[in-house]
Amino acid sequence: MKVKVEKFWSAWKDEMKKILEIVHELEKMAAKEGHLLAVGLVSGTCQLCEKCNVEKGICIHPTIKRYSEEGVGVNVKATAEKAGLKFTLPFNKNPDTFALLLIE
Repeated sequence: MKVKVEKFWSAWKDEMKKILEIVHELEKMAAKEGHLLAVGLVSGTCQLCEKCNVEKGICIHPTIKRYSEEGVGVNVKATAEKAGLKFTLPFNKNPDTFALLLIE
């Protein structure tokens, strides 16, 4: 069981990093189109570091880190479903990762 759980979270962490890269690119594209206040949000907790440095008061990735959708009050399940995305709990095989780009 422990191996299965570790595999699950490892897959989720890898997916989070990919989604974060995509969100950054989308933010840049939006800015180039004149949407300077566009902001991306990602689901779940930050996975950039093995051990978070915020306990010492400073994030070592402030230009990469994005807030979670849940952390700012977005109902991820309802938002995904309204956008036509399938959201299943519990996850079938690997965790589902979501991101949201807000454009003013």
